[in-house]
Amino acid sequence: MAALTTDSRAVLKEPVPRKSWMNVEFDELARMIRSNAIQLFDVRDKHEVHSTGMIPTSVNIPLDELENAFKLQRAEFKARYGVEMPFKQDLNIVTTCYKGSRSKTAMEKLHKLGYK
Repeated sequence: MAALTTDSRAVLKEPVPRKSWMNVEFDELARMIRSNAIQLFDVRDKHEVHSTGMIPTSVNIPLDELENAFKLQRAEFKARYGVEMPFKQDLNIVTTCYKGSRSKTAMEKLHKLGYK
């Protein structure tokens, strides 16, 4: 999983069962977006997204909804958010916010729910 911040970096969890994080440059994230290699979730509040916009391929799930969203049945998740719900073993989940703190919190919540 990764978190994109506005300072053009992402925090990426290595695909190993340990809490190891590294920075990923924005250009690499842009390449991943272009190749459809990630599932991108914007965890900012709806009013922030409305006023500033968001990355076109991202899906807005505000941080305060995230835990409940990822507990939904797969069909309900798709109906509510318009995309397939990631599988817990997926290693390409990326969360975005404005500065990075909510993205990190989002990843921690997903990890507690069993997401890699």
